[in-house]
Amino acid sequence: MSPPIVLAVILHLAGVSLSASINIIVWTGVASLGFWGGVAGRRAGLTGLRMVGAVAAGLVVGGVVLVLQVLLQPGTVP
Repeated sequence: MSPPIVLAVILHLAGVSLSASINIIVWTGVASLGFWGGVAGRRAGLTGLRMVGAVAAGLVVGGVVLVLQVLLQPGTVP
């Protein structure tokens, strides 16, 4: 099973509402891209501000993905 499905099941078992679960899953995906940007920076031997830049780049990519999901989603934005 994919990580978002596992997270959805855990949140459902914890009694979290569906809309809150969706928000948590989306923001966890953005944070995950920041984490993996940090992992890539670490493996590339980056330190200091360059490492911060690698994490920030991952977060920016996550933000772009999030904006695209909102813009391309059919229906109205609440």
